[in-house]
Amino acid sequence: MWSEIHKVWQTVDAINETPFSAYVHKKVKDALDQILEQMNDFPNRLRSHNVYDEYKSNLQKYRKANAMFLELKSEAMKPRHWK
Repeated sequence: MWSEIHKVWQTVDAINETPFSAYVHKKVKDALDQILEQMNDFPNRLRSHNVYDEYKSNLQKYRKANAMFLELKSEAMKPRHWK
C-alpha cells in the first residue's frame, strides 16, 4: 500500500518543487487529474484505508489551489501588485 501511495506523492512533490515562474497551469492540472485517475484505479483494499481518503482530499485541495495560481499568473497581475 505505502509503495503505491509513495509513487503518487512523488509526483505531487515534483509539482510542489516547480518554481512559480515556471508554473504552467495546464501541465499541473493534467498531472493532478492523472494522479486522481491513478488513485481511482487502486484496488479496493487500498481505497478502504483512511490514508487513501486523506491523500485524495489533499489532491482535491491542490486542484482548487491550482485554479487560484492560474488567476495569480494572469496578465492582469502586474508587478506592482506583488509589492
